[in-house]
Amino acid sequence: MAIAGFITKTVSAGAVLVMAFATPLAADDADFTPADIEEAYKEAMAKSDASIIAKHYADDAVLFVPNGTKVSGRAAIEDELARGYDTSTRQLKESTVKVTGDDQEAALTWEWVLEIKPHGGRTETLRGRSLHYWVNGDDGWQVVYDMYQTY
Repeated sequence: MAIAGFITKTVSAGAVLVMAFATPLAADDADFTPADIEEAYKEAMAKSDASIIAKHYADDAVLFVPNGTKVSGRAAIEDELARGYDTSTRQLKESTVKVTGDDQEAALTWEWVLEIKPHGGRTETLRGRSLHYWVNGDDGWQVVYDMYQTY
């Protein structure tokens, strides 16, 4: 599916405003595009399953995390994501995704609010921003670079 212009999804406290070219696809749909990553994260959080997200990363993808760590490769990125799911429950509360590009490359910016409840602890709210670089290749759309910050 070609991406032209902007695709924007905003989710806030259950209300959804969508200005997009298609309805959201299931996370395992062969027509998955960068704009569908938000739904994949929701599914991964609900199931505490990092593989739902990791499968959308290229084998040699790189994740830059706020503490300065560089995580390289799909397997290592999945391990990094799984550590969070192993120690807490997570829920995406608000999210704005913008994608621009064409049918081969896309840049995605994402602002989000996440509720994290450590097992046996109090709920914390984390706000953040992400920047993904996606490439559409033989295996479909995949994240090549992912960088995020929290504030």
